[in-house]
Amino acid sequence: MYPVCPLENITQIGEMALSVRRQAFGYAMRYSLPGYRRQCKHLKLCWGECPKSDLIASPDGEACLDYICSGTRRFHDHVSAALYQIATRFS
Repeated sequence: MYPVCPLENITQIGEMALSVRRQAFGYAMRYSLPGYRRQCKHLKLCWGECPKSDLIASPDGEACLDYICSGTRRFHDHVSAALYQIATRFS
């Protein structure tokens, strides 16, 4: 364990996750997503990704689209049917 990160700091993770400041950040990020991304059927799988990779415009011209968004959509479109079948087998 590094001296700068003592073990007792682990208990603060729960406090950080439930903090008002973190919740405010999450809401600000959610409501700042472009409409194109908010309407995506896969939004709950990527949660809008990280704002640092918002480098391109959406197909409808809105700014702030993640540059890996199209690949992520294609991936989830491809695997969602198979994952649903697997999930129903084990439920």
